Amino acid sequence: MKKLLFICGVLITCFYFVRLPVFSAPAEWGIAINDEDEECAGYWAGDEFVSYGLPEGWKAYYPESTGVNAGVIVTPYGKCDFYEGEEECCDSLGLKYVSENIGKTNGEEDEPLGGLISPFTALTIWGVCCCFVLLIVIVIIIILVLIGRKKKV
Repeated sequence: MKKLLFICGVLITCFYFVRLPVFSAPAEWGIAINDEDEECAGYWAGDEFVSYGLPEGWKAYYPESTGVNAGVIVTPYGKCDFYEGEEECCDSLGLKYVSENIGKTNGEEDEPLGGLISPFTALTIWGVCCCFVLLIVIVIIIILVLIGRKKKV
């Protein structure tokens, strides 16, 4: 019985510490800048269902959320008011506006805002399935131990 409890404890601890990374809410919108080509675009990193990465050479900037500078994005090219819109923000920085959302699913440049399932969703589904299987195994082991005890008595 002690071995059983020890094994169950180890398995539960392993699943507890193997957490899956997901956004718990949608990420905020911002802009992304490619310094090499002096291009600018809107950017959204995703939410709990999908993740959009930046293409190589791009860096994301986000607006201040509170205070006097709420909505202002500070970049190496200057400041812009994000609430006026992404294209206007890029124009005020003197950069060429190229896209509403430069983010790509799974890092694939030819798949903007696409993909049926994100890596985050796939990992979450895998994790839930593993926990369900673990729960079934634990219940079966407990039932077998209880049946074994009844036969001894």
